[in-house]
Amino acid sequence: MPTPAIEIDTALYKRLQTAYTSECGRSPSMLINRLNQTFADDLDALRKNPKKSTARDLISDKTIRNFFNADEPQKLSEKNLNYLCKLLLNYTSFRDAQTSIKQTAASAVSRTFEDWLHDYIDYVRHKCNVVRIPNMTKPLSLDALYTEPRLAEELKIRKRKSITELQAEMEGYIASDAPRVEAKKLFKTDSKLVVWGAAGSGKSTSLRFLALRLSARATEEPEPTLPVFITLNEFSRNHTSLSFVDAIIKEFSRGNLNEEQASSFARTLLTRGKLVILLDSLDEIPLSILSDVQQEIDQIVKQYPDNGFVLTCRYGASDYIPASFKEVEMADFERDQVKTFVTNWFNHSDEDDITEQFLENLNENPQIRELTKNPLMLTMLCSIYSDGYEFPKDKSSLFEDATDLYLRKWDSFRRIKRDDVYQGKLSRPRRRDLFYLIAFKGMTGAEDSKFFWKRSQIERIIKDFIQHLPDVEEDTLDADTQAILNALESQHSLLTRSAHNTYTFSYRSFQEYFTAMKAIDVIGPDEHKLKEFLSQYAQRRDWRQTLLFEVERLPEADQFLTILFQQSLNILQMGQLPEVFTWLEQTTQTAQVESSSWRACYLSTDLETDLHIDRKTEGVDHILAQQVATKLRKINRKSNKIIHRSPRAKLDVDLAVIHTLVKDRAEGRETDITAVSHYDPTYQTAQNNIVEKFNEAVALAHQIQPQLAQELSQLQHTLPSPGDSKAVCAQWADNLQLLIQQHLNEGFVITLAPDEAAALNQYLYLVELIIDCLESDIYCAKSLRSQLLDSLLLSPNSQSIAPRLRSNAASLSVVA
Repeated sequence: MPTPAIEIDTALYKRLQTAYTSECGRSPSMLINRLNQTFADDLDALRKNPKKSTARDLISDKTIRNFFNADEPQKLSEKNLNYLCKLLLNYTSFRDAQTSIKQTAASAVSRTFEDWLHDYIDYVRHKCNVVRIPNMTKPLSLDALYTEPRLAEELKIRKRKSITELQAEMEGYIASDAPRVEAKKLFKTDSKLVVWGAAGSGKSTSLRFLALRLSARATEEPEPTLPVFITLNEFSRNHTSLSFVDAIIKEFSRGNLNEEQASSFARTLLTRGKLVILLDSLDEIPLSILSDVQQEIDQIVKQYPDNGFVLTCRYGASDYIPASFKEVEMADFERDQVKTFVTNWFNHSDEDDITEQFLENLNENPQIRELTKNPLMLTMLCSIYSDGYEFPKDKSSLFEDATDLYLRKWDSFRRIKRDDVYQGKLSRPRRRDLFYLIAFKGMTGAEDSKFFWKRSQIERIIKDFIQHLPDVEEDTLDADTQAILNALESQHSLLTRSAHNTYTFSYRSFQEYFTAMKAIDVIGPDEHKLKEFLSQYAQRRDWRQTLLFEVERLPEADQFLTILFQQSLNILQMGQLPEVFTWLEQTTQTAQVESSSWRACYLSTDLETDLHIDRKTEGVDHILAQQVATKLRKINRKSNKIIHRSPRAKLDVDLAVIHTLVKDRAEGRETDITAVSHYDPTYQTAQNNIVEKFNEAVALAHQIQPQLAQELSQLQHTLPSPGDSKAVCAQWADNLQLLIQQHLNEGFVITLAPDEAAALNQYLYLVELIIDCLESDIYCAKSLRSQLLDSLLLSPNSQSIAPRLRSNAASLSVVA
């Protein structure tokens, strides 16, 4: 026979609701896990019951949701009530809790303000001192994690800026001129504020912490100012029977106060101007009653103007600004705030230096670092990092999760049911498709990618997209377009205003990820389309991250990488470049350090000395060459394939460095051998130890080329001293260069033409892109991976390049 459900007292129900919020962050799964663990013996017994053998949990998810998601007390079996009262309230049973709370309520018939204040502050702390996001296994206390946000007093959505200005700000050429003020200072100086911001920007968190600050001060002041935190989503559910004054009375009654006294205290404090009323998330109010709620706000502000009011709202959700309210907006987190947040997050970690590791990994991942501007995204990253002390190798999956958090999870997690502005015309998958399309059109529409749009341009894209969907009528097309754009901004915050009537994606990386997903759909399995696509975009710097996202999403990346490699070979067909790379291959073979890593090392060294290319050649990117060499060396070290420096390789570089130092002394110029010193730090002091360095080179030459050593010995006696003339230095350098040419087949300095230097840069860029693809989370044949690494920095005419890399490989398969 089923256990009868019984009614519970309102006061007990409120206590259980408060504890559920503070202890479990209103997460059914967290409460269920704690119940199962705490009462494990009871769960085992339940499962042994033949009629209940399939039971997974002590109390089902549906039961938990039905009980706690209601506004009024719900019936529940006494057995389940016992579990909840024991776990959440530390009573021995439901009956014990009911009796105790009734006694407390009876004693609360008449309480002094001081007595009640203590309980109310405790209630505020329980309600506001919680931080939790989807997939977080347990809530965290806000006061331990809180990082002071900054607010901008000049709203970007009100400022008129040209797209050129916005582009320059994004790329760091000019700094944003918007002044920023710490939230606590503004909350102190301005009594009436509207705080605008995107999803996850910290609006609600700032309000919660303001409530905690005010409640902490309340016990120290003779006439305290008290916070009242009202979530407008919850308020709107009871809107037909509640005013804001009633809502405040209801909040006060939760501090163990009867309704009559709660009303008296509330009206007295309102009249004296001793409340700060925190109205959170105007954007969560259904449109059908939004104007009524706005009138209620106007009414209470007009009736009790001496109190403080702070209202928060997402961009695009409303144009409402109460009279006499000052507008501010949440500013992006800056680096010092990120560091503070991360330090607070990992403060109790058992792992040493975890904060430093996190920040170091951020610096190595600029796309991930961009997300840290938003507190919600930063919280997600810290939660992910806590699981494995590293960021996922597959960055595309990270952005997929972030997109899902914005599109679906954040609102559903907080039990926010928004108006269906889309009215069945634009499902969630279609919204995702629309984001993909806007991003793709921006990246493919011109020589330079487009990251900013005027509102009319975005509306045109939306209109063209939705007019082909069912249930979209011609006579409402314009209205639907405008409503959808507002909803995309206010409900998801992936597309936001960066200035008056100008839109951009909240993060450039989102646009790059969305473009990659659309590109996969557009290209499909067509190999010819892929070749054309890579031919058009592979060498564009602004497409780099998009291509990395794309290759990660391919089920097989073989064809993509092969085409990319073939394009790099085509670049090397220009002018003297084939001869340069033939020399690289032959020289590393002779030095017995034959690998792409050593070829990159020699090239990087060559650009700072005169091994082969004239180091005065203008336009060659030395830093890019060094990055390629460093990345290849890192791969070899990780795969345990390091080829140690041979005596010949050391001799090559030693003599090249010595020649460079003396040559520069002859020409009166400073020597820059940064890249060379990166591989061997002893070169950093070579300028002051030329004699010692040259003696070492002569000794080394005796081991491998006695004839060369003999002729170098003759130069030992004429090695220029610091006081010698430039002419003496020049002659000695020329003599050394001649020996290097005769015995080592090096030092035949060639000068690259501007177009050859540009082509070399493009080649190195593609090589680095291929390396980054191979190091990301892709699926490709092991043999291809190995062949690609072995074939980098070889002449297009080299016989060492694998045949499959010269011809078309197997067809490409992709996923949409």
